[in-house]
This record gives sequence, C-alpha cells and structure tokens, in this order.
Amino acid sequence: VWDTRTGQPVSPVMIADQSIAWKAAGSLSPDNGRIAVGYQNGGGAQVWEIATGKIVLDLKPLPPRGQMEGVVFSPDGTRIATVHPREVRFWDATNGQPVSPVLPIVGYPMCKEYSPDGRYFAVGLNNGSGFVWKARDGTLVGQPFKHEGTIADIEFNADGTRFVTASSDKTAQVWDTATGLPLTAPLPCSSKVLLVHFSPDGRFVLTITAEE
Repeated sequence: VWDTRTGQPVSPVMIADQSIAWKAAGSLSPDNGRIAVGYQNGGGAQVWEIATGKIVLDLKPLPPRGQMEGVVFSPDGTRIATVHPREVRFWDATNGQPVSPVLPIVGYPMCKEYSPDGRYFAVGLNNGSGFVWKARDGTLVGQPFKHEGTIADIEFNADGTRFVTASSDKTAQVWDTATGLPLTAPLPCSSKVLLVHFSPDGRFVLTITAEE
C-alpha cells in the first residue's frame, strides 16, 4: 500500500500463501487501516492490517466454495460482504464472525455495490437476476429484480432509496430499493449497457454502452 502524496509505501509487502482471485484482489477499509483479499481455491478471504502487514481476520466459508468473486468493506466499515458464484454472506468487520446465514444465489455475480450509507448491498447476475440485502443481517430487501440480459452494473443513489442497473438487454432501469419494483419504464439504449451512474442529486442517470 502506497501513500499517493509521498510515493512511499505505508505497509510492508504482504505475501499471501495462496492465489488471489483477481475480482477480489483488495478492498480498503474506510479508515485506510485494513485491506480485505479473496482467494481462488476454497473461496476464503483474509483481512490484513496495513501498518503491520499481519493477518487479523480469516473469513472461511464452510464447506469451501470455490473462487471468491468479491470481498468488499461496507462504507461505514462495520461489515464485509463476500460474494461467490453460489452465495453471498456478510461478516462482522471487527471480529470476523458471520452476521448473516449463507444467502444462496443462482447465477454468476457480475457486479456488486453497497449503498452509500452501508445499509444495503446489491448483486447483479449473468442470468439477469439481482438481489438487495440488508448488510446488517442479510435480510432480503423487497423482491428480486430482473432484466432480460446480464446485469453489468449497479449503483445506488445518494440516500440509498433507489438504484439503477445496466444490462446487456440494451436497457437501464431505475428501481425502488424497499420494494424491488421498477420506478420507470426501461430506459432504451442502442446497444448493451455497460455502466450506469446517478447524478449527485439523483435526478439524472448516465448510461454508457458498447458499440456494436
């Protein structure tokens, strides 16, 4: 880990004893004190203290679940979400204990996002399905949402009451977080939608598409 002002390292070199999953290669805690890393074999994750380079938490799914597809600190630093091809789980970022049951998913996770206040966590899958959970305990929020194509990107608005999705079905969609229901008709685009972004006030949505 490097200091961008001085160009100097602020941590020792941290060497993992197993292969790191590139999609879960590192998530910095909000206080910049720790980094979470996910692994390929067995799907576990570890949290390292940046100042010392020591492992302080070991998040191990039982049984092993294959490659980790995401490990993410919540914006408030209280939770860590782990994402696998078949499940999502939430962990206490202080003691490394699970705070939710295993939350099964069917499909490959393509994108994941916390709401800015850390209350909610959303995942979009390659089969067009998506889910929002409470990060506190893994409770499902609203109903699962659905596109006709792969969900490529998700973003919450500033207060977490809405979220927008991008899909390969050539649409974007704005949803109500509490219910999982659409708030607009699908936003039609000329090709696959890769990225979506709310304006700071939440009034507008930017869509970025792939040329075909």
